[in-house]
Amino acid sequence: MMRNAWRTISLKSKLGLLILGFFGIPFLVFGVLWNKYSIETIEQNAIDSNDKLIDQVSGRLNGYFADLIRTTSPLITHPLVTAFLNGDPLNRYDQFHNSERIQAELFPSVTFNRPEVYRFSLLNADGQSISTLGGFNVNETFASIVGQMKEDELTKVLGVSMDEPVPLLGFVRKIFDPSSKSLKGLLYLELNVHQVLAYVENFKLGESGLLWIADNMERIVSHPDRERIGQPVPAQLAAPLQASGEGHFTQTVGGTNKLFIFKSTSETGWKLVAEVPKRELTERMSDLRTVTVVVVALLVVIAIVVLGSFSFSLTKSLVQLQKLMKRAENGDLGVVSTVNLYHHEVASLNLSFNNMVSELKRLVDVQHQAELREKDYEIRKRDSMVKVLQAQINPHFLYNTLEVINAHAVIAGAKPITRMTNALARMFHYNANHAKRVVTLYEEIENVKTYFWIYKERSPDFRWELVCGEEEAIRVQAVPIMLQPLVENAMKHGYMEHKLKPTYIAITGMADDGIYRLRIADRGKGMAPDVMDKYNAAFAADADDERSPEGAIGLWNVHQRLVYTFGRPFGLHIVSSDESGTVVEIRLPFRPSQDGEGEAHV
Repeated sequence: MMRNAWRTISLKSKLGLLILGFFGIPFLVFGVLWNKYSIETIEQNAIDSNDKLIDQVSGRLNGYFADLIRTTSPLITHPLVTAFLNGDPLNRYDQFHNSERIQAELFPSVTFNRPEVYRFSLLNADGQSISTLGGFNVNETFASIVGQMKEDELTKVLGVSMDEPVPLLGFVRKIFDPSSKSLKGLLYLELNVHQVLAYVENFKLGESGLLWIADNMERIVSHPDRERIGQPVPAQLAAPLQASGEGHFTQTVGGTNKLFIFKSTSETGWKLVAEVPKRELTERMSDLRTVTVVVVALLVVIAIVVLGSFSFSLTKSLVQLQKLMKRAENGDLGVVSTVNLYHHEVASLNLSFNNMVSELKRLVDVQHQAELREKDYEIRKRDSMVKVLQAQINPHFLYNTLEVINAHAVIAGAKPITRMTNALARMFHYNANHAKRVVTLYEEIENVKTYFWIYKERSPDFRWELVCGEEEAIRVQAVPIMLQPLVENAMKHGYMEHKLKPTYIAITGMADDGIYRLRIADRGKGMAPDVMDKYNAAFAADADDERSPEGAIGLWNVHQRLVYTFGRPFGLHIVSSDESGTVVEIRLPFRPSQDGEGEAHV
């Protein structure tokens, strides 16, 4: 009932009710959504800002380790290091001498201006080591480090160790034998975490936000609160941090709702985490919310007045257009709407209405003309079928006459006459029984082969060539009595008009994307270029035109029947015609094989 009542109300009344009764709700919803999305926008801005900050820190961290790799690269290829790694562990003197030289000459070049290097060690696979500070169990350390690295890893940051007075960050680099490519030793640096990551520990985000780093073992390697370095990541943060390489989430920690933004570094795989209390992001929103409420209230009043006057002026133009559309529905296609330039969209609508009425009138005229052409086409098609039926009288009569002649020839023992009459009878039988239906190309080829055999009895020097797959020919649709007129045309115009004896006809076929291209070629004298162009222009034109090109009645009849039966693009086209002969192409519908059938030549 409510829906029916609403439908009966005029457009002006509907607009008035909508403006008066529901205009405040959208603004109220807008206020709520604005508050919601503004907070989300502030959070997103904080995420984007901290994400860029994390990228900067990550870049510095990656740059530090890249520089560390570059600095240690000359060391691992130095002859003294190679001699130590490949030396005989039983030759203690040489190994001790190498160790002294390495510590005196090489280690200072790496540790120079690097106060963060707490201990610098060189370990070989034979259980020997060189270290700037006290020794350690080489075999256990070597096996432990190698076990933590993947086979294809050349360097690795091992994480934080709390075994020394200061937290140490392990960095290791594999050393390989250049010739055998086998692992010969490790370059092991232990770095003071506070000195490496001092710039991270001093970061402050807002009043109480902070930046910290966790390694792959889910331990904190850098934190403004140094007591937390080396401690595991809190359980409630570990799962979301390990879920992906980067992102953000909200979590309540210690009674404070915080926003966490994190990203993995490319060199170490560590997680850089920015931690910001959400209250710092939204505490300035309350004053802004009050101002917004006042502004929105004023906008509501102004909008009601402006939209009310605008809506009533708009509905007046639409009502007029509705009346004109009603007249057009009743068949009056001469109506014209007045274009109101006051409302640009309504003016465009009126122009579109005028264009639509004009186009409808044109389409009605076009449809009427099309219906007249269709009726004319049906009449001419029926006339053509009558002519074909009338032409069947002679084949039936001749077929029966040939049967009588063949009987007398058999009795008389005249085998050539028997062969000729049998072949001729097959041709007339084919002509008499295919006046009303579509045939296959295979049937047409069988018929023209009979024609060739009859002609060869008259002219033993005549030769023909058929290159067409039998299985393909069965899948090609054709019209009856299609090839024989084209062959006769080739003999008459290609040979006999030039006082030449027909000696060769070739029929070749080829499938091409749903179209079967069948070509009939002779070696006669051909035709003039302007004549060939005239024929091709007629074939390419509308097949409904009954007027055939002069001298091409047979070709035109075949072309028209193909177009009437199968439509465009099927029909005839003269490919070439010159002193070396003529090639005529027939385009026929082709049904591709579905099961990969083989082919046999006809």
